[in-house]
Amino acid sequence: MQGERQPGSSLEERLDNLKKDFFSYIEKNSPKVDANLPVFFGYVIASLDPFAPEISDDMYDEFFDEITLKVLDESKNASDLAFIEKVCANAIRAKKRSDARTGIDIAAGIKLMKLQDYTHAVPYLRNYAERDAIIGTAVAYCYYMLSLREIADRHHSPAQRSDAELLAREQVLAVARKGIPIGTLSGFAQRDEEWLTRAFWLMISSGIEWFPNEKGLIKLGLGKAARDGNKEMRLELLKIAIERFFDDMDFLRESYYLRLEERDAIGAAGIVKQMLQQYPDALEPIYFGIKLSLLTTVRTTYDSFRKLAVAKGMPTHILQLLDLAFSLMVKDAPGANTILRDLKQRANSYQYYAITLEYLAHDVFGADEKRARRAKKAVLDSLDAFCIQTLRDVNTEV
Repeated sequence: MQGERQPGSSLEERLDNLKKDFFSYIEKNSPKVDANLPVFFGYVIASLDPFAPEISDDMYDEFFDEITLKVLDESKNASDLAFIEKVCANAIRAKKRSDARTGIDIAAGIKLMKLQDYTHAVPYLRNYAERDAIIGTAVAYCYYMLSLREIADRHHSPAQRSDAELLAREQVLAVARKGIPIGTLSGFAQRDEEWLTRAFWLMISSGIEWFPNEKGLIKLGLGKAARDGNKEMRLELLKIAIERFFDDMDFLRESYYLRLEERDAIGAAGIVKQMLQQYPDALEPIYFGIKLSLLTTVRTTYDSFRKLAVAKGMPTHILQLLDLAFSLMVKDAPGANTILRDLKQRANSYQYYAITLEYLAHDVFGADEKRARRAKKAVLDSLDAFCIQTLRDVNTEV
């Protein structure tokens, strides 16, 4: 288990190889590690010395977090709270940052959750519940599992809520309403522990049932689903959101983009229609209709939405950019060149963007079809970011 520099290997690759070596050693020698914790963690420190000064304190400490979790996972003594605290104390002494306890506490709490010792897991995790939604829902999960035990032990009726269930509900609601970010503290655990993600979804699903009018729970779930690339959960949550909060622009916007990803033009058109019904004076829904026409390259649809955009006062430079985009999508070179010339003569604040679009237009009209497709996508992506921000500034009520 050495950290020598290997030709062509990045710092991350070398650290990953070292971590794998330690994991293998821990799996094969867990009793020996348990009996000599100070010696073992001293060896970890020595193995990281060759990485200095390349390795940051964050990377250094995260390495120890993962090693600590592995020690606890493999140990037969992990159900002993005194042993857990001993492991934590040795790991904390080895770390560099002032908040060294954070990752170690989370590792200990996760291990106790695995052992179904929810009572002792909570104190390790509770202090971080408002810093990471994954940890916050993990605490709620502990309370919820304890509530099931309370019901069984005290022979409560299913309708009778236990104290632990009330704590679980309060915790879920707090996570939803406080806008707590996802994965800021639990990144190393989240990568390795699928069951932690399952605990998250159990509490989000339960929370949606407990608090049917709480938008924050659905938004939190959508953030996690997008982060994990979980399209099935995105669809399920958006179905609930659109049914319950049909006039919420955030949910309508998310649903629109998901349908574009699914290449569901009819579904996207339906969302645009719903947006226009709920926000008849806003420009953003009109833009979404225009964007759909850019993707489908249907001239009549584009002209219809453009006429509506003019009537609603869409800024002239946005209209020009959209006209340019449509010309590029249908490969109308004369039309695109005319618009580009006009854009470059406008105020200096737009010249930089016109130059970028001119470069992309060259690729769109080039002979290389693959390059042309990439250029079209780049045009649409950049235009989307530019237009959405501009239109939100114009329609701050949306």
